[in-house]
Amino acid sequence: MSHPARTASEILARCLRLFGPTGAHWGKGELYQHGRYCLIGALSQAAFGEVGYSMRGNPDYATAVRYLQRSTRLKNLVKFNDRASFTEVQKAIRDALKMIRARAGMGGS
Repeated sequence: MSHPARTASEILARCLRLFGPTGAHWGKGELYQHGRYCLIGALSQAAFGEVGYSMRGNPDYATAVRYLQRSTRLKNLVKFNDRASFTEVQKAIRDALKMIRARAGMGGS
């Protein structure tokens, strides 16, 4: 996954792929460590091809973050990641994807 995603939906879908279906590559407390990404680390890796906190200049990254904030009802995604289970993180990403698709008139799951 060396090239960045192009849309908010792609960014979120890549996050799910980075984590793996059971969360084998999801972690807490660090952006990336020992093959595991936190939510912010996975978002930045998916959007920019690198891990970092201050990723600006990509409107699709900003859109993905906004939809995740809506799906979690929280502004601080770092705290959400560090307090949540993988199942909750996975659900938040899937809910954000559903919101984006509904807004685009695409439906789907």
